[in-house]
Amino acid sequence: RPVLWSSLAIIVILLALAYYSWLDSRGSQPIVSSEHKYKMPAKAPAKAPVLDAKKYFDRGKIFYRKGRLRDAKRLYGEALKIDPGYVDALNNLAVIYMHEKNLSAAQRNLEKAIRLKPSVVDPYYNLACVFAIKGQVSKSLLHLKKAVSIDRSVKQWAREDTDLDNVRGTPGFKDIIGQ
Repeated sequence: RPVLWSSLAIIVILLALAYYSWLDSRGSQPIVSSEHKYKMPAKAPAKAPVLDAKKYFDRGKIFYRKGRLRDAKRLYGEALKIDPGYVDALNNLAVIYMHEKNLSAAQRNLEKAIRLKPSVVDPYYNLACVFAIKGQVSKSLLHLKKAVSIDRSVKQWAREDTDLDNVRGTPGFKDIIGQ
């Protein structure tokens, strides 16, 4: 008789473990509804990359202000790896390219920034500077005019910026800036 009770207890324990394992395995299976025939991801993607991109960008600005352009360039690049559409990082990286006299890379970044967010003034202004340095006066003035239409304080920037020396004496510049 004790053997029978012991055997019964062991069977009940084994059944309980099997039932628990079965319930546990069902909880980790993907949810498939009639609308979605594909396996759903186990967890939603985190929103952290945007914050990480901003963190790299902010650190890059600090290095830029300290004159550590190589470090700033690396950090802006890291921000762009995380968020390729980060307009401020594209713009600031272009400014570093301008310092390095890599005008084609600066131009590419600024044009991309304008395509992504045409309402931001800095890429237009910096692209005006790139074209002025290249001696492409009409393109420079076109972008300068657009920058002024977005933010009138650009006029003051343009009066003092040596990057615009090649266009400063032209009638078009005077029409845009009002000198």
